[in-house]
Amino acid sequence: MFSSRFFHPRLMEGIFSRTFITLDIIGLILIFFPAPFFSSSGSWESTLTLVGTTFLTMGISLPIAIFFQEELNKASFSLINNCAESGIKEIFPSRETHGADFHEAVGNAASSSYNADFLGVAFRNLFDPNQTQDHRIERIRNRLTSPHVKLRILLLDAKSEAAQLRDRIEGGGTIIENIRTANLKIIPTLVHRRINEKIERDRDYRKIVDAVLKSDKESSIADPDNYEVQTVLESVKKSAVAGLVQDEVEAVLESVKKIATAGLGKTEVGSVLEIIKKSTEIGLDKNEVEAVQKFVKKIADYYLFKELELGVNVRLYKHDPIMFMMLFDGSLFAEQYHFGRPHGPHGRSCIGGHVPVIHFSRAAKAYNFLSAHFEHVWETSKDISSYVVRAGLLEYEKEKNLTF
Repeated sequence: MFSSRFFHPRLMEGIFSRTFITLDIIGLILIFFPAPFFSSSGSWESTLTLVGTTFLTMGISLPIAIFFQEELNKASFSLINNCAESGIKEIFPSRETHGADFHEAVGNAASSSYNADFLGVAFRNLFDPNQTQDHRIERIRNRLTSPHVKLRILLLDAKSEAAQLRDRIEGGGTIIENIRTANLKIIPTLVHRRINEKIERDRDYRKIVDAVLKSDKESSIADPDNYEVQTVLESVKKSAVAGLVQDEVEAVLESVKKIATAGLGKTEVGSVLEIIKKSTEIGLDKNEVEAVQKFVKKIADYYLFKELELGVNVRLYKHDPIMFMMLFDGSLFAEQYHFGRPHGPHGRSCIGGHVPVIHFSRAAKAYNFLSAHFEHVWETSKDISSYVVRAGLLEYEKEKNLTF
């Protein structure tokens, strides 16, 4: 390969060009035939030899240096142009080796964004204030604490086969613990901080939080349905056995209509109304009851989030993690996940964070494809947002009781 490049036509053209041939000839004359120019010897002869050697060196080495510099520039400009066409703003060799630069860039992107979508395994280092005290990461955390930022987080399901496999690859014992810690403590703490921030900005918000806590307790923390929705559910369950009397039918219809005015889809509400009407004649079968139960749970979660307006949603996916992503309004950070653990010093540790992270602009085609990937995973994952919010509410309540 070297010989083919060394005898490249463009390199040969440079070496044998008129300019460099002239330098070579002058250099040779000054080295071997100085007498016609200076009859004296000694220091002048040494000087001429030095100058001749310099000319000869320039005549040979300069075209070679220029050729390889042009080749390097060509490759560099090609890479720059390809990055520009692809909408790539930055490439970080890895989060492990260039974590400071990476977190600085993420902080800059988050600071002007009102939407943040995260797809990864656990994100413990990012969300857990006890993990890293770096001021760049703390800047990101503070931004994500703001209730003005709509936050969606996709984590690997700790109970999935994919989580078990990754845990084995990484040596066991950490990944599942990190996911559970994120779900049980870290993200609920973020919710708690959002609640406190909203209360600081608006004292009346405390009344909304207390009202939600009271409503939630009336149906128990473990049950996702608030009191009013629980009443609807019990009525529908009863109809499956004995049918509803006229007064009870009207009460259920009134409750569901109220739900419709609160903002849920008319199509879903209409379907429930039809099922309830049908129950007055023949009763509901098991599948219909389950359909209504699922819908009623959705109503309860809707009420909870509508009242609190915390902007935190969390879901769990079960498939093998293939991508680490952070999406903001103006840009996206992406890292390819893998199953690899090459031989080396890493030992029993996380296999993520060792390959390059690419920072795409909003205008990049990749941004559209990768954000669509996020939406697909989001739609096919298990929603645990209500649990996370409730855990955050309990943290708030505990802190409140300690204060008083």
